[in-house]
Amino acid sequence: MSTPATAQRTRQNVLAISLLALLSLLGGFLLPLLILWVLTFTNFPAFGNSNFIRSLTTVAQVFFCLTTVAGAIWAYASRLHTQRGDNPHYWSTHFGPGLLSSLSVSGIVTVSLGLPLAATKLYLHGISGDQAFRTEYLTRLTDSPAPYDMAYPNMAPYYPSAWFWFGGRFANLLGIPGWEAFKPWAIISLALMCSLFTAIWCIIIRPELGIIIGMVTALVTTTYGSPEPYAAIVAMALPLTFVLSWHAIRPYRGALTKGRYATGGVAAILGVGACTYTLFTALGAVTLILMALIVTIHRLWVDRRELRQLAGKKVKTPGNTGITPDSVKLRKLRRHIWQPIIRLVVIGLISIAISLIHWGYYLISGLGQPHSRSGSALHYLPSDSATVLLPMFKSDAVGLLCLIGLIWLIVAIRTSRISQALTIGIIAMYLWTLASMSSVLFGVTLLGFRVALPLTLTFAIAGVCGIFDATHRIISVAVRHVVIDATTTLDNDATPLVLAGQTPRYAGTTDADPDIRRSYSGPNQPIHVRRTARTIQAVIATITFLVGIGFAQDIPTSLTDEIQMAYTDTDGYGVRADRFPAGISSYYPQVNQALLEGASARQGYPAQARDIIILTTEEALLAYYPYWSFQAISPHYANPLGLYEKRNELIEDWALSTSPDDLLRKLQASPFPTPNAFVFRRDGDNYSLLLSEDVYPNQPNVHDYTVSFAANIFHSHCFLVKEIGPLAVVTRTCQTPQEMANA
Repeated sequence: MSTPATAQRTRQNVLAISLLALLSLLGGFLLPLLILWVLTFTNFPAFGNSNFIRSLTTVAQVFFCLTTVAGAIWAYASRLHTQRGDNPHYWSTHFGPGLLSSLSVSGIVTVSLGLPLAATKLYLHGISGDQAFRTEYLTRLTDSPAPYDMAYPNMAPYYPSAWFWFGGRFANLLGIPGWEAFKPWAIISLALMCSLFTAIWCIIIRPELGIIIGMVTALVTTTYGSPEPYAAIVAMALPLTFVLSWHAIRPYRGALTKGRYATGGVAAILGVGACTYTLFTALGAVTLILMALIVTIHRLWVDRRELRQLAGKKVKTPGNTGITPDSVKLRKLRRHIWQPIIRLVVIGLISIAISLIHWGYYLISGLGQPHSRSGSALHYLPSDSATVLLPMFKSDAVGLLCLIGLIWLIVAIRTSRISQALTIGIIAMYLWTLASMSSVLFGVTLLGFRVALPLTLTFAIAGVCGIFDATHRIISVAVRHVVIDATTTLDNDATPLVLAGQTPRYAGTTDADPDIRRSYSGPNQPIHVRRTARTIQAVIATITFLVGIGFAQDIPTSLTDEIQMAYTDTDGYGVRADRFPAGISSYYPQVNQALLEGASARQGYPAQARDIIILTTEEALLAYYPYWSFQAISPHYANPLGLYEKRNELIEDWALSTSPDDLLRKLQASPFPTPNAFVFRRDGDNYSLLLSEDVYPNQPNVHDYTVSFAANIFHSHCFLVKEIGPLAVVTRTCQTPQEMANA
């Protein structure tokens, strides 16, 4: 029975934990928001044209790395006081250091991305490639909170929408367009989740170790995952999910009542992850299943004899011929054996229920409907998907850290629960990679190359644990000859004892008294032992800190190409951040005005972008303005319910039209909502579109081809044509050939 003092301390600890998680979440949002707001008042040169921004970035990174390490030292010092006899207090060991370090980690992420991008409104990769469809999705959900597909009118979304939906609310809060909110929301969401995960690591393991894990997670994720922020968020959660899953499936000391909070946490992470980035969530689910099978099979094997005895069955043991069943013990044993499977089912049901927030609408809408035969997101096989990922052999700091992690996982697998959890997670990811390579026989892949980020993160976190464990072992070896009396005070200068094998002895004497014990961490630690330990810790901490600084300041270099594209692409205001002449996107504000004027003339009242369905392949136009699109930007991100290839066939048929009347007839016969506006590229006497088709398993997996419309088929009062630079904007005012004849 707990004493009143113990109960009071428990309540204080729970309060400290709750406040730490809440304030890390709040601070992880407000601090990046404040930094990015301040940067809007600056007038820095473009990143590639000067080292001005790089120098400021390095200074800011050093500052936040110092405060993070200071938080870890604070946590370690507080824990040492606890070991020396002080009452444990979460406010000093966890809350204070955890909050300081959580905010510092969010600051590292913010300055590492925000400062290099300070002079542009675009995020990494600009508006090119995959970033175009991501920006289009955010623009769609900024225009309306209703969950709709990024391109096709009023269709249930297929691509996970959670990150984009919250990004849309963020844009609404600031009153800015979705494309402009992409950069700050990407940086803030990454920084916020790094802050939260640092706090959680600080809570579930030793606080100083959790803080360093949080910092390493932020650095690795920012370097390798920041171009795709919503996927990076889920990748950051995977190593944490592995540890929580292991605690849920195999509770500490086998207690059946423990692990319930871990069970709820894993279910929540998997459910929310399925609404954010499904692939990484599948990795977590595979790991969870693997853990449940391993533990269940192990328990069945270990307890098989006792299980048969309790069930009253004959066991091949001399003298055991008549055994009376013990129903109570049998029930407890069966519950113990099947507990992992029960926990797995509970986690699965809860996470599936959460995932239906996004996937429910799509699944219901797709019942009985045809789906695309090609263009799947799984039709992608780059070179990274055809090889086994081995991050521990990279010739950089991350490679070294991963190598240390690999060694530690092997050494500590029998004694460390974290090592066991991370090892099973890594095995699951490698199994996924091999399955992805094998699945090419069935015409798809499992996008094995995507495993690189969570795999690297997991090895890197194992490397941090290995460094901490190695430090502890080095200190143990350094002071292994120190043996002191249990009553020895800190200032006692008694002659130290030495060890002969495992038995403590006085130097040159017989066996030591049984009360004599070896100690290098406790209330009786001699001063010279403490100094030796501190020296070793200081050396390793300094080297680790300097490596971290080097890794942090190399982030802008690692992302140079992505940052350059943010400066060379033209933004939604028609401006290029490096101050060179803007590209074709500079005409988009005029195109937008022409489209709205044409739609207003057709409707008879002011139109908005959501009132218009466009046929165009101008990717940035669809990303900057919330128009509906007759055809998606890419076949691999198109909604399967949209029948991408069928739409391409219709467009090709429309291009063969011989007259305005012929075109209107074909548009009227379309099984899909037809476009009421077109944006083409002018090509002599023709108007052209650049369409794409899936050519998997070739690499590149998309083939682009041009479709041309004769300009004269739009020479009718049913079409309003306006040429803007190299673009032709066409608004359809007649819906049917009958309207043309009656006009």
